[in-house]
Amino acid sequence: VYLKDLSIPIFEMSGFGDTYVKMSAHLKGLPDAKRAYYDVTINQFTSTKKDILSITPPKTIPSNVNIPDRFALSGYFKGGMNAFVTKLGLKTNKGNVNIDGSMKPGNAYAIKANLQNIDAGYLTKQPQNVGIITANIIASGSGFDIKKANAKYALDVVSAQVKGYTYKDLKVDGEINNGVNQTTASIHDPNISLNLDATADMRSTYPPIKLDLQLDTLNAKALNLITDTLS
Repeated sequence: VYLKDLSIPIFEMSGFGDTYVKMSAHLKGLPDAKRAYYDVTINQFTSTKKDILSITPPKTIPSNVNIPDRFALSGYFKGGMNAFVTKLGLKTNKGNVNIDGSMKPGNAYAIKANLQNIDAGYLTKQPQNVGIITANIIASGSGFDIKKANAKYALDVVSAQVKGYTYKDLKVDGEINNGVNQTTASIHDPNISLNLDATADMRSTYPPIKLDLQLDTLNAKALNLITDTLS
């Protein structure tokens, strides 16, 4: 039995703690996930950590993960498992995330993600290791078998706190051609300045890696990688 066509022009829910939901949907082909088509628009979904934990079974959320105290989600998803477009925006008291993504038949994908002031230390319960991160990520390609994949990717870390030091302007660009990964990375900071070219052949059981590193500056003490006294 299949759900031929279900239209939900408006769905609105409130009254459960501080949670509020307003959305619309057009669904076809359920319950067969492979055939199903979803056209879902989330106008507003706001909730709190307290509300989520009150309805979540024990141990559902990993012990090393923290949920933001407040969050608001909006956006849309149109398509099915093998082809879709989506745009989602998540605002929380611990940072914001915006995602644009698409998938086409043949596992061709594209994604853009923007992380704004994400408190990674709080979210991962590792405040002693990481802190606030702001970054942009772009990736596109085809195939999910790393030995055959083709893809391009770019990472622009505007700022990232690691072990109490704020790294700025880390840039990583890469390309995968039939399992061969070529990556360039650079950062130019008062306490660390380097350029890296790396090539890895992921088709091998033990991938050979070629590195070309130009390290101009490394102040390990300022980066909190070492203390005054080495032992």
